Amino acid sequence: MFENKKREIIKISKKMKFFGFLPGFSGNISFRQGDKILITPSGRDKSELNVKDISILGLNGGLISGPNPSSEYRLHIAVYKNRKDIKAVIHTHPPAISALSCAILKEFKPLLAEFIIFLGKLPVIPYNTPGSIELANSVQRYLKETNAIIL
Repeated sequence: MFENKKREIIKISKKMKFFGFLPGFSGNISFRQGDKILITPSGRDKSELNVKDISILGLNGGLISGPNPSSEYRLHIAVYKNRKDIKAVIHTHPPAISALSCAILKEFKPLLAEFIIFLGKLPVIPYNTPGSIELANSVQRYLKETNAIIL
């Protein structure tokens, strides 16, 4: 069930890990397929995933199959429920952006034309506990104005 999408998540996970965007066990990736969400598991090195490691959730967050999903599943659900046009969520932890997020208060200023064209506004939201409903709610507030957010 959903084998091709699971393989796609694994391929993206390995690429993100290779480029340093998923240090340690951090980060998570999901796809929405109808009323189901396919998401990476919690506490796993994303370069070592296989098809059976991808969890399937309902849009209510209930586990349908697979291991425990990423602790950030609430964030993914908030995105999918509030933006019907979004089919995937990629939550990474590139060290340079993580450092910048500590120094920037409200919004990352564009440095390149491509930034403006592809991202537009890039807000930095205040710290919330990872995996919390507060984090999901905080992200939800910015979804109408942007496709990318720095947490």
